[in-house]
Amino acid sequence: MFLKDYERETILAKGSLLVDSDEEGPSRRGPTYAEEQEALKRELKDALTGAGEGEEPLLTLRNKTTEEKAKEDEDYRQWLKGEKKKISDKTLTSDCEFLKKTWSDPQLDENERFLRDFILNKGWVEKSDKDFVPTYDQIIDDDDEEEEKHEAFERKNNFRNEEPDQE
Repeated sequence: MFLKDYERETILAKGSLLVDSDEEGPSRRGPTYAEEQEALKRELKDALTGAGEGEEPLLTLRNKTTEEKAKEDEDYRQWLKGEKKKISDKTLTSDCEFLKKTWSDPQLDENERFLRDFILNKGWVEKSDKDFVPTYDQIIDDDDEEEEKHEAFERKNNFRNEEPDQE
């Protein structure tokens, strides 16, 4: 057998992969770096979400109780008013430091004091009935009144030059 015949047989048997070593099977290359990284990401996501064999997720988000939320809100309000020195959340400390300095100033303007109290005490929330849901008719009536006001303003604005002294 000549070298040319040997090479032809090798190429036909092993495909287009030429191997210098004496391995019997065709040499297989492993996955590329990008393929390895993608496989690792998939495995990690599956482990974290528990999508693998129907098992529980590795990590779960802990929900805070209402008492913990209320305590955090109260601590934050006290900190902003200047009644408390430190709070546990470092991101709030760095983000709201200017606001704390401004609102804890004893020489605070009356309007600023009102704004501070309004925000800290959630003055925009109706305290009468937390579970109150307006009926459809109440919503529609409110919308009709607002719509009439808007139409009157638009008419007055559109015809302001054509109908003088209408106000």
